[in-house]
Amino acid sequence: MKLKIILLIGCLVILNASVFSAESEQKQTTDKATTTEKVQKAEQYVISYLHLNRRCSTCKKLEAYSEEAISSAFEKELADSTFIWKSVNFEEEENKHLGITYQLYSQSLVISKLENGKETDWKNLDKIWDFTDDKEKYIAYVQKTVKEFIAKSDKK
Repeated sequence: MKLKIILLIGCLVILNASVFSAESEQKQTTDKATTTEKVQKAEQYVISYLHLNRRCSTCKKLEAYSEEAISSAFEKELADSTFIWKSVNFEEEENKHLGITYQLYSQSLVISKLENGKETDWKNLDKIWDFTDDKEKYIAYVQKTVKEFIAKSDKK
């Protein structure tokens, strides 16, 4: 009987330690993510895949293609916070203004330029739906359009 109690207490101590360790690791990960999100530069570009509540397989594919296009061509810019990638549900109450600002009616990819935290220019990459069945053309279109937007925006 004493052995069972000792084993039970030992198991509880080990379980408690592993739960504490997992919570600590989760807090550290959350802290790092929060710190990364707080980095603000004088000039930044936000690339947002804006979606609705209902999401079909094509819509999810467009989001994945968009993220791949940005992450593969702009790794350095993402790492130094010049670019920020977001996936945002514009039907949620706190994001409804995005649908109005960008005149959205369905899933879209929008790049916006921020200067000192304020949006100064934006573009809806409205041809993404033309390339839903051709990943290579989709990625090429997104990368080319983003580069053109930045070049045009730098001349202003």
